[in-house]
Amino acid sequence: MYVEFGRLQTRDMLQHLWTSPTSNASVDVVQGSRSVEVRPICVTKGVTIVCISGEIVHSKSILAPIKYVLCVGHSLGKVCNRYLKS
Repeated sequence: MYVEFGRLQTRDMLQHLWTSPTSNASVDVVQGSRSVEVRPICVTKGVTIVCISGEIVHSKSILAPIKYVLCVGHSLGKVCNRYLKS
């Protein structure tokens, strides 16, 4: 019963994501075997880390530079930026 309810909810959510006004948004909708991910296009882990570390440095007076940041995740076969800050 719960499995079927989950399938119905997933189907309804995917229909909404693909046909609603948000379907024109710059997002990827990725359906996995047991999950649905909605990710903004052109926002990578590297870009996110740069923004977060900038906020940390800006909001707190950190005297020592940040030497390293570990960011773990999966890329689903996409080539993504390797978290390097130039």
